This record gives sequence, structure tokens and C-alpha cells, in this order.
Amino acid sequence: MEAQRIAFSVIAALAVPAGLHWHRKLPWHAVLFSLVYTSLALLPTGRSLEVWTLLGATTLLSFALSLLSRPWPPGSYRIAISLPSFTISTYAGIAVLLIAAVVYAYTDIGVATGWLTATL
Repeated sequence: MEAQRIAFSVIAALAVPAGLHWHRKLPWHAVLFSLVYTSLALLPTGRSLEVWTLLGATTLLSFALSLLSRPWPPGSYRIAISLPSFTISTYAGIAVLLIAAVVYAYTDIGVATGWLTATL
């Protein structure tokens, strides 16, 4: 039961800002909300290395989603066959997203890992 509560808390810490479009409009609020929500959910279980790792990974994942949700430049709303050019923030967002996925896989949170795999 504890693993399901932790997985639900991690997913909720990421889903609430995503549902409110904070990653695009208010990126620092999204990262701060994810940090606070995950802290309130995980820190009462103890202050082990796994808890601190999940807290950092969730915050990194929220930061990556903020980097990847940056508004596209004008004119890229048309349907094109070629991919838009990646900016430095896109590469940084993908790198942080992959780091968070590795941390989630290392700590064996199956639900979050499945969600990250589906996102990639």
C-alpha cells in the first residue's frame, strides 16, 4: 500500500501543474509545486536516500517538462514534415528527463517509470 501511495503522490505532483498548464505559463510555480507536494508526501515516510532521490528526480522531471514546454517560435504551428530545430533548452529538457527516468528506474517505481516510458 505504501508503494502505491508514493507512486500516486509522485504522479499527482507532476499531473496537477501539467493539467493547469503551469509548465508553459508559470514554469517556476510548477517546479516549486512539484517540490513542495512531493516533500509533503514523501518526507513523512522517513529521510532515507531513496526518499531524497525520488524528491530530486520528481523536481528534475518537473523542470524538464518546463524546459520542453517552452512556447514554439511563431510560424511553427503549421504542419511540416521536417522536425523543428531543437534549442538548447530542448536538449537540456531531454537530458534532465532521461536523468529522472534513470533515477525512477533505479528506485523501482514502476508506475512512474511506465509513465515516463510512455512520454518518451
